[in-house]
Amino acid sequence: MIKAVKKLKEGNMLKDLNTNQGLKPWRVESVFYCIVIVLIFIGAFKIAEAVFKPLAISIVLGFLVYPVYTFLARFKVPKFLIVFIIFFLLFSFSYLIFSFVYYSVTVLMKQLPYYQNQLAFIMKDVLSRYKVDSSVINDVNFSGYIYPFLTRAYNEIIGFTSSLVVVFLLLYFLLSEIHVFEMKLDKAFKKPISTRFIGALDTINNQIGKYLGIKILVSCLTGILVFIGLTLFGQDFPLVWAVLSFVFNFIPSIGSILAVFFIVITSLIQFYPNLNIVLYVFIYNTSIQMLIGNILEPKMQGKRLDISPFLLLCFLFFWGWLWGIVGLLISYPFTVIVKVIVDNVSWLKSFSVFLGGSEILSNISHISSKDKEI
Repeated sequence: MIKAVKKLKEGNMLKDLNTNQGLKPWRVESVFYCIVIVLIFIGAFKIAEAVFKPLAISIVLGFLVYPVYTFLARFKVPKFLIVFIIFFLLFSFSYLIFSFVYYSVTVLMKQLPYYQNQLAFIMKDVLSRYKVDSSVINDVNFSGYIYPFLTRAYNEIIGFTSSLVVVFLLLYFLLSEIHVFEMKLDKAFKKPISTRFIGALDTINNQIGKYLGIKILVSCLTGILVFIGLTLFGQDFPLVWAVLSFVFNFIPSIGSILAVFFIVITSLIQFYPNLNIVLYVFIYNTSIQMLIGNILEPKMQGKRLDISPFLLLCFLFFWGWLWGIVGLLISYPFTVIVKVIVDNVSWLKSFSVFLGGSEILSNISHISSKDKEI
């Protein structure tokens, strides 16, 4: 009798557990369909890269310029004038950046033979100290490894520049629709669902717009400090490394590390065997990245979405594999979009927990059965 009661209780407990966790067949099917749809989209993004990449860039730029749009709209500035001001700023900024990048790649390719000879000298010197035959170094073609990298970077820049016309065209139509989009959502969906959609879009806009705006400011500050420091140390191409630091600052987690790595490696090749200057360059650039990245920028950004650093890095590698340099630059904005979507769809909140960082552990609450679902 006692065993029968225990079995009955265990059965009821399992039933309650399944009910509380919401393990319903239709939800399992929905998750399965979502995974299939995501895989289909990934394949489409990879195959039709030439189509989706400009669209993704225009969306990110839309989030960047939207605060400017709303700010000017408060002062009753005509819509056509707002669009003209935004595009003038974008064209000017794009021309400035790509001129610097083009100059940087061109200068590096011209000076590559000198650095190749200097690198061969360093390796021979190191090997001779350990009494190793250094004649093999003469047969190594360092430019054969470096030229393809610089050529690829140059081609990426040219390709991105040529696609700017499409990007700005898409952005123009996006800005022309932006003021009626909320009304369209109200018409398309019922009130609770449309309200959640608008709230999610506001969250995405605030997070990405603020992130990009502050990121541009701190990246400019980083580039200026790098330029000043390297000029004082006498390192070659200070403008090149300043621009590189500015661009790499937009790559989450590893961008700053890569910028310091390239600067220190070229400093070592240039100043060898004087390692004191190399050490000063390393300390100076590392200090800049740590102070700005770990102290100044977090204070300016304030509270942001709680996203797992590990998964943010996974998204970084994924977008980098998908779209190269452009994918690395837009990885954070699209990670924010994914996080906000799973936060606002009740049956995806389990994924939201895994996407969240440490802060979410103190705020975990079970989904109420009264929650509205999209």
